[in-house]
Formats: sequence, structure tokens, C-alpha cells
Amino acid sequence: MFVHELNFSFPIEKSDNQQYEKFKNNAFNFIIKIKYKEFYLNHFIKKKQESSENSRKLLKCI
Repeated sequence: MFVHELNFSFPIEKSDNQQYEKFKNNAFNFIIKIKYKEFYLNHFIKKKQESSENSRKLLKCI
């Protein structure tokens, strides 16, 4: 999922453009960080499972 536009209801007036852009960028960066961590966590779990399977295969061979 990629977020192109963030539409939140929040107390910052859109007329206060600097604060609005700052909030929007912070929210966007926060979502990107969550997706980044989720991706690498899934990658780590997959690698761990592959490692466990390889260990089991090796033990069967011995």
C-alpha cells in the first residue's frame, strides 16, 4: 500500500500552510517508517524460517 495523499481531520487550519505541510509530512514519514519496519520484520521472519528448515535438513543428513 502506498499513500499518495493523506486526508486527516485535525485542528490545524489549512490556511496555516506551513503547519499543515509539516503535519502532513510527519504523518507521511510515520506511515513510511511503519511500512519499512513491517517489510524488514517479515523479511527477518522468512529468513529465520529458512534457516530453521536448512538446519532440520542438515540434521536429517547426519
